[in-house]
Amino acid sequence: MGSCQLENFIVFTEKIINLYFRYGEPTFHKFYGLGLKAIDLFHNQKLSVNARLDIWRQPSIILGGETAEAAKAGLGGALFGTLFYRISSAASSIHLRVQIGYKTPGFLEGEKLGKGFIGRIGISFLEL
Repeated sequence: MGSCQLENFIVFTEKIINLYFRYGEPTFHKFYGLGLKAIDLFHNQKLSVNARLDIWRQPSIILGGETAEAAKAGLGGALFGTLFYRISSAASSIHLRVQIGYKTPGFLEGEKLGKGFIGRIGISFLEL
């Protein structure tokens, strides 16, 4: 068996919930993960809040770099909160974006392999 991913999108009262499940059984190692992304948990004219939770089980991996570090097999997870603050009033608006989170060692698409706190700040251009 190869790998698969199942995604579901649920919309209610202007909120979007994305639930996903992924599973793989490459030659010798099984892995799986599940996640929840909630968009517009809270929003008003100036502020919007999103959240994300990921949980996974994976085989041990070697984290590269100057010094190789082994990540043990087992459960891992990540939790993120993202805040968008509107700084312009045009239809195509500019938002200040702040994200904070934490993840354990392991693979999560778009994130560092190691563990630790994650903080990001930037500008987002959103068309409303």
